[in-house]
Amino acid sequence: MAEKFVARGDYEKALEEDENVLKIFPGGSPGDRALFHMGIIWAYPNNPQRDYKKALKCFQQFNRDFPQSALREKVSFWTSTIDELIRLESKSRDLEETVITLRKQLNTLKEIDIGIEEKKRKRLPREIER
Repeated sequence: MAEKFVARGDYEKALEEDENVLKIFPGGSPGDRALFHMGIIWAYPNNPQRDYKKALKCFQQFNRDFPQSALREKVSFWTSTIDELIRLESKSRDLEETVITLRKQLNTLKEIDIGIEEKKRKRLPREIER
């Protein structure tokens, strides 16, 4: 049922459906599939509320609650992939902050350079008159 909501783009409703299944089947199938699906929904690129940390929490809970599930290899793949995405997002944010800082420094240096050039131009006519 949750898949139908995903197909319609109603990710919130799909998550609710999966949560309900997980409450009814907390230790076995189809609870394992529901929790796996929740992780996928949180990581889904078209989900405007995409949240890799929430997806990772679903997969970590899956590993704790369903260690014997047939889906554990898929969960392992998604866990490592999302870990890498989170790491790369963090690195990207750090690089963006560095670029912003460097641009500010460059603008400050340009302003200083312009100020020096203006002072030189003001002095130049006086030096020519002498």
